[in-house]
Amino acid sequence: MQGNYWIDVNDIDNEGTYLQTDGNKSPVQFWAQISGEEQPDDVFHSQNCVFLRENDGYMWHDGPCSQGMNFICQYSSEPAQFPDQMSPLHHVREDIMYTFILDSLNHNDARMQCADKYNGQLAMILSGYVEQQLVQFIEQQNMWGEYIFDATRVNGRWQYSDGSALPYMNWQNDDLPDGDTPMCAKLHYETVNDYYWLPEDCTAMANYVCEYDQGAADGGDNSAHEEIEVLYANLDFKISHEEATYICASYSAELGSINSEKILKIISDAFHDFTGNLWIGAHRDYDGTWKWVDGTLVTWLTFMNPADPGDCAVLSATDGFQGKIVDCVRYTTSGIICTAQPTLK
Repeated sequence: MQGNYWIDVNDIDNEGTYLQTDGNKSPVQFWAQISGEEQPDDVFHSQNCVFLRENDGYMWHDGPCSQGMNFICQYSSEPAQFPDQMSPLHHVREDIMYTFILDSLNHNDARMQCADKYNGQLAMILSGYVEQQLVQFIEQQNMWGEYIFDATRVNGRWQYSDGSALPYMNWQNDDLPDGDTPMCAKLHYETVNDYYWLPEDCTAMANYVCEYDQGAADGGDNSAHEEIEVLYANLDFKISHEEATYICASYSAELGSINSEKILKIISDAFHDFTGNLWIGAHRDYDGTWKWVDGTLVTWLTFMNPADPGDCAVLSATDGFQGKIVDCVRYTTSGIICTAQPTLK
């Protein structure tokens, strides 16, 4: 067996006191004691669950309870069954069109062309999934080169035109370019395995990519559409974070990533009469930053109380669909949001 494995030990209720779910202390403890990395170390005060790490001969390490990992189950000869009385999740699908314009313009002129011709905007890259599929489309269409997208540096901050921070960017050398000088971003593409983002003066010329709602215009041959699928339900019973993850996976989806205004509107419309909380896929990472399941930064979510303890989050329908930080293990609620990985066709 390879990899790391969760075990039933945590100090969620009392920092430094590691207990099993039944409230008893583990009869033995096998903490790793590597020089400079003695366990438990509770990095960023966010590591409350215990796992076996392969690289240390499966000695104990503490980690964030929200981290995805293998796990070990202990059960009697008649294991408990996951409840099957769940009603089917509701589906909402939205389509976004992308059109690649092979006509060099500067950033501002490209933005105006997207608005005038397609009633849209320069395309935003919201996740690594979308970026990979766009790059594959470029490869299939033999459209090598550089493309302007909707990303600019304003007062030292990289953002989209709607003011939201960039949740994902594959910068050259993995370095986010710092500085206060206004800059724009473009995608440099050579092969499907050799592409990255470059900062450049906004007056520089390049091809560009427009994004708009399907049906708003005819983009021609150099166009593809992204299908966004949101699944949701208000169940008749409360579920834990682990159970919510299981339910989403049974629909070939993940706990919801709210990385655009469009997805947030779908959810708020669907739950306009709901007064509870909804499981979503935001979690606190090792370094203390909040990320979605696909690893992109959480930029489209406001937390009600950012200093609250916990490594998972729910969406509060009663508080304007803001995020609420909760305990990954103890907390339960009846609402659930899942999102399928976007597909480009």
